[in-house]
Amino acid sequence: MNKKDNSIDYSKIVRIAKELPEYAIYGFTDGSAINDPRTAGAGIFITGNLPNVDNHIDIHISVGLGPGDNNFGEMVALLMCLTIFSGIREDVPHIIFSDSLTCICYLTSNWKSPTLPHVSWGTRK
Repeated sequence: MNKKDNSIDYSKIVRIAKELPEYAIYGFTDGSAINDPRTAGAGIFITGNLPNVDNHIDIHISVGLGPGDNNFGEMVALLMCLTIFSGIREDVPHIIFSDSLTCICYLTSNWKSPTLPHVSWGTRK
């Protein structure tokens, strides 16, 4: 996908989803906003199995963010997930699922986020 062509290779997404590793950490992110006064929120669910560990990981977090739009909520959710991922073992894959084209393209296609630079910058760090 590139900035001029927003087409998505869904076959690649399906292949990845069907070939998930047995041992991995998965993060699911979502953001939202309610119209008037546009109160934003962010939520994440992190789950997974680690080799040689009896514990299964399940983390649920949701937060109200105050004034903001949906993209703000999406980007904060991504940042929360990445922050938690940074403290989890590095010897297993860390996979994030997001429905936000803005977040995905910001990280993978060098899109700019002029309205959310303080939050966006944190996700690239």
